[in-house]
Amino acid sequence: MKISLSFLFLITVIQACSQKPNNFQRKVLDTSINKFVLLNSVSIRNSIGDQTGKLIEDEKPSRIQIGNLDSSEFVTLFHLNGSNINTFNKFEVATSREIEKSVQVVADKLFRTESGIRLGITQQQLKAIKGKGAVEKDKNGITILRYRFDNKNDANLIKKYNMPIYEATYYFKNNKLVKFVFGFPNL
Repeated sequence: MKISLSFLFLITVIQACSQKPNNFQRKVLDTSINKFVLLNSVSIRNSIGDQTGKLIEDEKPSRIQIGNLDSSEFVTLFHLNGSNINTFNKFEVATSREIEKSVQVVADKLFRTESGIRLGITQQQLKAIKGKGAVEKDKNGITILRYRFDNKNDANLIKKYNMPIYEATYYFKNNKLVKFVFGFPNL
């Protein structure tokens, strides 16, 4: 077993090294916030229970909102249309949100992705984690960095989740991350 696992690892390294370099070679595409995983209904049920009857439904996309222990951070989980009630395709983390009708509070002190993205980091810290390749623009004192992946530039992620597009958008004010959104947008 050790030999076959070592061989598989070696083949994976060789394949990775032989690929054409791109601007986002260091990428770690986030698919989770703390215990919540994109498109994984089991992670939702295990973390905060079944969401039947708890979705916020209005003119905006259906969603749930979760606050951290001291209500200084919120994560909004957007429901994937037509899927299991506990399946969410996009996450948004922010320091302040309009209080919705049903904010669920969890015992977490902060919200963090598996690659270490959290509110308050600088643009330089984000780029050290995510690498180059973001489209950058400034709007009303907010710097916005956006990464986008589709079948053309990251077929493996897209195939794994059977989704057409993955996007991650980061909003900075005074060089501090104040909001970020990532996942698979409804098309």
